[in-house]
Amino acid sequence: MPSTTVYNMAGEAVEQLELSEQVFGVTPNMAVLHQVVTAQLVNRRQGNASTKTRAEVSGGNKNHISRRGRVVLARGVPARRSSVMAV
Repeated sequence: MPSTTVYNMAGEAVEQLELSEQVFGVTPNMAVLHQVVTAQLVNRRQGNASTKTRAEVSGGNKNHISRRGRVVLARGVPARRSSVMAV
């Protein structure tokens, strides 16, 4: 049966205690022990991180000009002309 020594505040051995075999005589399951410790540490966190919603993001209230087929935006030259406009 496991036992332990009880010490007083001066560091002197006062008595010897016999510990329960059902509680202190088992080998620990390290995987379960790790899960319990990790869960307790995670629950200790404050957890106040957040992201902005669509309503909270600044800007973006106007329609953006479509950039498809607009050469002027890419190269600084006039956009392609239609064959109807050619003279």
